Parts: sequence; C-alpha cells; structure tokens
Amino acid sequence: MLCYRCGSHVPDTSETCPTCGQKYDAARQAPGASARRRSGSENAPYKPGDVIAGRFAIQEWVGGGPLGHVFRVLDQAHDVEVALKVISPRLLQEPEERTQFSLVLRVGKKLTHPNMLRVYEEGADRDRPFFTAQLVEGMTLRRMMEGRAAKGQLFSLREVEPLLAQLAAAIDASHRYGPHSNLKPENIIVLPDMLKVTDYGLALGIPRPPFVQAQKGHRVEGYIAPEYVSGGEIDARMDIYSLAAIVGEMLTGLTPDGNGVPELLAKNPELPPSFESIYRRALNANPLARPKTAGEFSAEVSAIAARSPGAASRPSRSLASVRQAEKPPPPVPTDQLPLAQVAPPGPSRGAQHPEPPSEATQPMDAAMLAVIMAAPPAAPVSRRGDAPEPPVRPQGASAPAESRPAPEPRSSKPPPASRPSAAPAAPVASPPVAPSIPPEPRSAKRRPARGKQDTGERRRLLLWLALLTVAGLVTGSAVGYLLLKRLRQGTGATGAPSLPVPGAPQGQSPVPPQGLPTAAMAPAGSCPPGMKLVSGGAFKMGSAPDDPERASDERPLESRQVPSFCVDEFEFPNQAGVFPTVNVSWLEAKDACQNMGKRLCTEEEWEKACKGAGNARFPYGNEFDANRCSTDDAVGNDRVLAEAGRFAQCRSSHGVADLSGNVAEWTSTPYAGGADMTQKGGAFNRSAFAVRCSARLNGLPSARAGTVGFRCCAGLQP
Repeated sequence: MLCYRCGSHVPDTSETCPTCGQKYDAARQAPGASARRRSGSENAPYKPGDVIAGRFAIQEWVGGGPLGHVFRVLDQAHDVEVALKVISPRLLQEPEERTQFSLVLRVGKKLTHPNMLRVYEEGADRDRPFFTAQLVEGMTLRRMMEGRAAKGQLFSLREVEPLLAQLAAAIDASHRYGPHSNLKPENIIVLPDMLKVTDYGLALGIPRPPFVQAQKGHRVEGYIAPEYVSGGEIDARMDIYSLAAIVGEMLTGLTPDGNGVPELLAKNPELPPSFESIYRRALNANPLARPKTAGEFSAEVSAIAARSPGAASRPSRSLASVRQAEKPPPPVPTDQLPLAQVAPPGPSRGAQHPEPPSEATQPMDAAMLAVIMAAPPAAPVSRRGDAPEPPVRPQGASAPAESRPAPEPRSSKPPPASRPSAAPAAPVASPPVAPSIPPEPRSAKRRPARGKQDTGERRRLLLWLALLTVAGLVTGSAVGYLLLKRLRQGTGATGAPSLPVPGAPQGQSPVPPQGLPTAAMAPAGSCPPGMKLVSGGAFKMGSAPDDPERASDERPLESRQVPSFCVDEFEFPNQAGVFPTVNVSWLEAKDACQNMGKRLCTEEEWEKACKGAGNARFPYGNEFDANRCSTDDAVGNDRVLAEAGRFAQCRSSHGVADLSGNVAEWTSTPYAGGADMTQKGGAFNRSAFAVRCSARLNGLPSARAGTVGFRCCAGLQP
C-alpha cells in the first residue's frame, strides 16, 4: 500500500511507515484495501519470482487497472528496478493491433519532460504485450481525491492551481508527438515536489471499442472525450476535455456522464461563476470550441483564481503544500484550522508566522520563501532604552554627541544652550572640549597650516609607494612570464597543450590567477599518440537538482578532484572514420584496454573529459543540439551508428570526440571488493536526457548491446 501521509510504498503488514514514521491502525486504513490488494494480486498473470522475457524479475504486484497490471521488477540486464505494465491480451488480438501498439510506445520513449514518466522498453511475453517505465514512489491523484472525500473535503481553486500548472506543462510537452489520450487521476502520480503523468498514448495504441469498454468496466469513462467514443477524428484537444473533467472532479466530486456536463456551482457555491464558464467550454462536444492548449486552460483558471474574493489575502499554494495537506490531521489544536488559514512552514517571526507542527515534512519552495521574505523584520535591539538606531555618518565626520559620553560640566547648573549645541556633528575629529574652557586663538590658527603640510607629505609618500608597487608588479610579471615560457618549452615537445589564462592579453602569459590549479597549466608528462590529455584539477561531477533532464539515479552535483590523465580521442578501436566496436561486455572491454597497456576510464575521468573546462551539460555546451552529435535528430527520430569523428562538432573542450551519443561507453570505478560498472554518454537512438555528461546507467559485467562500446584511459607518460 501507499502511506496516506507521505505517499511512500509500505508493505501491507507494516504497522508504521519506514519513511515518515506514520502509525497505522484499522480505523485509518481504507475499508477493504488489503482485501482488494490481495484479490488483485491473485488475479495477476505473474507472481513474485517470475521472470518476464528472460530479463525482468517480478518483485511485487503494484496495482491493476482497465488495461492490465503493474509490477515492480528488477531489470537484470542493468541491475535497476523499473515499473513494468502488462497489457491484457484481449485488448490486442490482431498482429496489426500489436504493431500499432509498439509504434505508439516508440513515440512515447521520445518524451523527456520532467512531468512525464519515462518509458524505457517494450516487448511481449507469452502473447502479453508489456512496457517498462521509470519507477517512482508517490501517491496517485485518485488516492488523494479519495482521501479528501473520506474526510468530507474538496480541493479549493487555489489548491488546484499548482497541480494544474504541472499537468498542463506535461500535456503540452506530449502534444509535440500527439495527444496523451489516457488522462485520468489514476495516471497522475503526485510526488512531494512535482507530479508525473503516466501511460502516454495507450488509447491510440489500443483499438477504440475495447479501450472504451475497459474504461467503462472500471467506471472511468467520464474522462474520455466524446469524439473518441464516437469514432470521430481526434487531436490534442481530447486531452483538454480530460483535463477539465479532472479539475471539475477535484473541486466538486462530479464528472461528466451520460446526462451531460455537471452543474459545478450547485455542488460548490464558493466557485466563481467564471470558472464554470471555462469548465463548460473545455467540455464542449465540439473540440474546436475548447481552449487550444492545456497551458491556455491553466492560465485562464489561474486568472480566475486571482480575481476570486479573498485571493489577495490567501498565500499562493505550491504543489508541495498541496501534497503536504494530504497528511492525516495530527492531534494538536493548531492543526485543526481551515487549510487556507495555515501559513506555510517557515522560521518563526512572531504571531504572523507560527511555527509548523513538529511532523511537518513540506520542503522549502518558492511560495514559502516568498512568504518568509515578505514578513516584517524583527525589531532592532535598543541601545539606550528606547533610543532609535544612530544614523550612518559620512566618512570623516565625527560621531554625534549622543553616541559619545557627555563631559561632566564644571558648574552644577549647565548653560541653557549647552545641550542643543551638542546635537550637530563637530567640524573636527578632536574630542569635545568642556564648554567652560575656551580654545586658544593662536593654536586654532596654526592647525589648518599644519594639516595642509601633513597632507602634502602624505600624498608624496603614497605616490612613492604606488611607484614602487607598480615596479614590483612589472618585475614579478616579467619573471613569471620567463618561468612560464620555460615550463611550456620544456613540455611542448611532449604534446602537452598550453592553456590560455582567462583575461591575459594576446601574446602574454601571466602567472595563473589565484584559485587555478598549477597542475592544470603544465602537467608533468605526456600522452601516447591517439590520446588526449585532460589536465587534472577540480570539476563539478553529477547533475544539479534543477536540471530538467535529471534522472533519479544520477549523482548529486559535487566537486571532485581528479589527477591528469590521458583518454582515447575516439571510441574503440580509436580510429577516425572507423565504426566503434559494439556488443562488447564490460569484462571484454576491461581486458581489451589492459592488453593495450591502458585501462577503462573511471566514471569521474569520463565525466571530466566530457564536461570540459566549463563543466558543461553536454560536451559542446549547456543546451542540447541534435545536430552536433550522433543522437536523436531534431524531430526525435533515431539515428544509426556512425563512424568515429563523422560529427566533427561533437567534441569537448579537451578535444575528445563522440562523448555524447553514438555508443554508450563502459566505465570502471574501483571500490573496496569490486568495481562500479557504469555506461556513460547515451547512444545514437537516445535523446537529450540520456546523452548528457552526467547521465549514467548501471550494467551487468556480461551484458552486451548493439548500442554499447567503450574507450580507454591511461596515466601520463614521464
């Protein structure tokens, strides 16, 4: 089952959630949930321990739906867990129907949007079509809606906004290839900070009559556009219909049925009348009358929410805060307030922003940060009772009299004008003189002349210091230039490159700036012919959390230190114009490199050679360019294996070719008791997410594929 507090996967027999610690009891569990789960798993075509297509080992049954069953499986070819969905064979009975289903899945594999669940493989086992996809731990939108209904609650328009925005982004991204066609709450997985949409294109890959009947059997036909049911022409607007149906159900619990479009205001009078107008337009039987895109529908809903009464006084909800609201109410009085009155968790700043309950798990997000930044600053600590903060005085001016201890007057009764005269700043920086002692006239006349003389001497001294400093810098630069030139002359014959120093004038080579490793300027050694030198030093390994293409198994972005090394210019056999060797296992690649006196690159070395001096996402820069390397082309079609060096612009700043696409490359990172076997670089049939420098895929030592090869690395020669 899924934890109704955090959405994590929890065994049915567990009394507490291992992720958030939530305790379970019979009263909180959905009635009959365990029985339904046992019944579903008993009807599943596979049991734990079965192996599908000789590769995917069943670990557990996850769930079932109108089209088939979903399992958690271990992909033995790559030693990773994935989700596997088996389609009921009665839905695809003819060979041409299965061919169409396979074509639709091939299109689905092109989708790389962060809000779309990745599709990996497709195949068949004992006449049962299946496909594998990214495995995520989360709560379906259906489960969230059921949890609200069990508590007698509905979503507010402000809570729907962040969910709708991400749904619209996912749908518009999928429309580059065609309609999603199977949008419903069961196919939307809500994670703590984002959502994922699954089952792209399945209504296009399965014949319409059996698909519609299967949806009716599970009572989810209300999300299907009428033109699909009637056999009419369909396009991306069928998803707008499904999207509006989902939003309407979240707000009222009603979905379209045979009686027409439901009356939302009759169920939820707090909704703005303008929302029902856009809702009815999106559910219009004529697709041309609906909004053109999901983004347009989402923007109109957001505008209506902004104009609704009380919108200005309510904080904007983020997806994380909506997801956080699905927790069961803890037994504390402060958490019994209506959802719209609870401020997002943040640092305590008085009564306006109370501290969150101790069990809050909501991460920091943009909306929460905005609330914290908008909070009034804390009152400054008073210095003398309730005295205000002293003003900032200009440079050279003396402090006001209030900031210095006042002198003790000689007489018991001070002059009446003594206190007002102390307020303005004194024109000189000398200590204040007691009012009863008048200054000497002659000394007051001599002080300006003495100050002018001191100023002249100080200027001359500063001028001499500046001249000496410039002379020292010139001398030091000349010496540094001669030393650097000598070092470069000593390594020029060995093939070590001379790296320009950023900001240096043309023809000059000053000493390296502070913070640049000297090893990166002049490595002690050279590389054999056919290999490129990668100067050692620190670089950023892994991918940033906000990288839209980032996969869950990638390493987090962190600084790594790597010594200088040599790497083959091309993929094995390292010859320009020759096709790379493929269908080679990790063990065979490792032995081939050792036979040549080299070794497989470590993952750190491979990624540093790929990212270059600028820590780029791709060898050639930070933005994906389908024409730079042998990857999917600009329209998403697969390319074929290319000769080494055919894509001349597919080089990193170190001069290493074909690190993105063409063939994935084995790496070997040793650790205590073994080695990490990782494939890097993607292949000719992969898109942006898989051909980034940080992308990685674990493999088995004996696994072979027509898209996998390798290249070798070596240490520097003396």
